[in-house]
Amino acid sequence: MGNKAYKKKDAQLEEYFKVIQEKQVNHLRQSGYFHNSGEWIATMREDLLGSHGRWRTELVDFLDNWDVERDINVKASLVMLDYLDNQDSSPKKSTRCYLKSINTYTTFQDELDENEYKKLIHTQLCDFKQENVLNQIIKLFQRSILEEFTYVTNTQRELKQAVLEEPTQYANILNEDLFDFLEIFTKAVKSFYLGFKNFITEKGAIEKIVRDAVIRDELFSVVIEFNSIIFNHDEEKYLQNLHELSQETPIDSSHFALDNGAGYLNSFSALLEVTSAKSYCQVLDCLINTSYYVTKALDDYYPNANIVLETDVILQIFQLLILRSCVPKFPILLKTIENLLDDSNQIGMLGFLLTTWIGSVEALKQ
Repeated sequence: MGNKAYKKKDAQLEEYFKVIQEKQVNHLRQSGYFHNSGEWIATMREDLLGSHGRWRTELVDFLDNWDVERDINVKASLVMLDYLDNQDSSPKKSTRCYLKSINTYTTFQDELDENEYKKLIHTQLCDFKQENVLNQIIKLFQRSILEEFTYVTNTQRELKQAVLEEPTQYANILNEDLFDFLEIFTKAVKSFYLGFKNFITEKGAIEKIVRDAVIRDELFSVVIEFNSIIFNHDEEKYLQNLHELSQETPIDSSHFALDNGAGYLNSFSALLEVTSAKSYCQVLDCLINTSYYVTKALDDYYPNANIVLETDVILQIFQLLILRSCVPKFPILLKTIENLLDDSNQIGMLGFLLTTWIGSVEALKQ
């Protein structure tokens, strides 16, 4: 008797959720949210056929065989957030002291935490365990690139011998593949999430999410490895100068409150985290956090003043942190991020901070 009652209850619950799901799908259809299901695939297919990468054939075949009905839950999850208040909150980290005109520091992770729409899209693009058409496209592209340029030996991934013999030539091919795919895929994401502009308004937000989802983990490591080979001379010069300067005390930082206390330790620790970064935006977040802790230290040192730091002073502080942290491949990381930064994010906070960090490294190499 008991088992029959439970089975009946389970069947009733299953039927209930089936009805609810059908109502949700009907609501989405009536609102026009699925009207573009075939359109975005057709557009992306056309864009792929116009590209030259070896990966395009596999992606076209994948799209030709994809059932758009499988996208229902992915799109439904985003639309359901309309019932919540998900407006961007005020920046979490702000300072009285300025690096030029910047006194607010919002990392990519802050953006995801503050905006549920961004967080959901980023999760749907990155979480391969929850399969959807978009993250499977990313997975196929990453696999194609890795197979073209690398091979696996034991547990390590190495660049192929042909790549090592002509690294610049193959790096150009890799960059062309990356930027072609990023352009095509970003356009597809904007079309897939119809109406995303209603909840993600700032310029460059989708571009940043896409870049972080695509350029991560093994693919990110391969891009870094390419640049390590091409710019090996810069890296050697950087390390040599760090060693020589470490024997001296070229920068007086005492009046910046960076020689001791939480300000210096937090700045130092934040910069060291770049060594464990696994994606494009994780590197950017380390630079942003380090810059924030620098100005936060100044806030603590000058409690009743608003200080606007000139560029030469900022360079000195950043050089001190670089010198004492001795981050390996730091010039390579900066060159990589500079190359990958999209046009819409090259101005404002990201562009200024990245340019300043690059300037600090260049000064140390002289």
